[in-house]
Amino acid sequence: MSIVPDLVGPVGILNENNVLVSTIEVGQLLGDLGHKFPHDAIFLPNGDVVVGTWNPGRISYWKHLKE
Repeated sequence: MSIVPDLVGPVGILNENNVLVSTIEVGQLLGDLGHKFPHDAIFLPNGDVVVGTWNPGRISYWKHLKE
């Protein structure tokens, strides 16, 4: 799995074949709180995601929900 932040607002999650399997709409969901431009994102060991945004700079935490 890999994670790809897009400066426009979404963060894509790709499977091992580089196929988009999920999208976190950071800009749409949290843009009014200053989370508009994702610049970095990481997976935590438990599968949760942390996203860092630019200008003014925010960190958001996204919990992985098991199916």
